[in-house]
Amino acid sequence: MTLRSEFNALAPRRDKSSDGSIGDTAHSQSSSDHNPDETGNTPSEDADSINEVHAIDVDKDLRRSGWTMQKAVEIIATATARAGTPACRT
Repeated sequence: MTLRSEFNALAPRRDKSSDGSIGDTAHSQSSSDHNPDETGNTPSEDADSINEVHAIDVDKDLRRSGWTMQKAVEIIATATARAGTPACRT
């Protein structure tokens, strides 16, 4: 399951209008995990040769009463730690 899918499962009615992963021109001018790791300017490298980004932006409006982004991240991190898998790839 991808990190975006985990947010969608926790808050299916959340605002997705500002979600994104691939950086715009401003991102490409500096080191960013929103740049493709094989062809862009990134702060770190991984061991594979797959051209991928290592960050996503998720709108903070989860449209779920009483929920904050911090709560959602904690739930995802706890669930993935129990499963023994990373919450996101770095």
